[in-house]
Formats: sequence, C-alpha cells, structure tokens
Amino acid sequence: MNLSCIVSAIANIPYEVMQVLNPLLLILMTLVSIATIVVVLMQKSSEGNIGAISGNDTDTYIGKNKCKSKESILKKTTIILGAVLLIVSIAYFVIQMFA
Repeated sequence: MNLSCIVSAIANIPYEVMQVLNPLLLILMTLVSIATIVVVLMQKSSEGNIGAISGNDTDTYIGKNKCKSKESILKKTTIILGAVLLIVSIAYFVIQMFA
C-alpha cells in the first residue's frame, strides 16, 4: 500500500465523519498522554542501576526474574502508550489536513 492510496482513502472520508473523529482523537490523545505521565511517574529512578557500570553484582533473583517484575511491566506499558500516542497523533493531524 503506497502513500497515494492512503491519501486518497483519507480524502474520501465524508466531512461529517471527520467532524466526529477530530474530537474523539483529541480526547484519546489526552487520555493516553495522562496515562503515559502516570505510568512514567510510577517507575523507579534508574540511578540504582548505575552500580552495574562499576562491576557490582547484578545477578540477583530480581535481575533473573526481571521480565515478571513491576518495573518490567511499567516499562512495556510506557512503550505501548508512547506508540499509541504517536499513531493517534499522526492520524489526528493527517485528518486535520483534509478536514
């Protein structure tokens, strides 16, 4: 699928649908932004991990089971929310161009 197909598909969206999509996407961007801020604030500071540079032992039980830890879940959630925010923002501004 090339760019001209995408542009023509967006251009064919009825004006009334675009008028409904604009506030919905704006509200979705706001909610995802707030959720991203909350998730980032819930994460621990990474200053505690600086010890690995000096050679401190990082082979602990928590280090081995990091994929199941709260920090791991928060990190993955941050990445997912960031990607969703990026996609919704691009969609919003592309629709704004044709509205």
